Amino acid sequence: MRFKPRAHTVFRRVGEELILVNMTTNRMFSANTSGAAIWDAIVVGDDVDALKMRATEESHVADAPADVYAFVSALVDEDLIERA
Repeated sequence: MRFKPRAHTVFRRVGEELILVNMTTNRMFSANTSGAAIWDAIVVGDDVDALKMRATEESHVADAPADVYAFVSALVDEDLIERA
């Protein structure tokens, strides 16, 4: 499954942190380096299932796919991304 940023979502990196703003609700969100890496993958059109597999391979952490899913779910819940 692929996602893309919603038209009303703006984002900017500030150091290692990613700042996301939903311009419809004026709500602001931040993400750490892991979240920023997931965001970057979404922006370029990577498949979320591929993200989960890559997260497991790169981090060697069993919960990595769940973390990717949780972050993507939060982005959907906050109306920052939509299915591509």
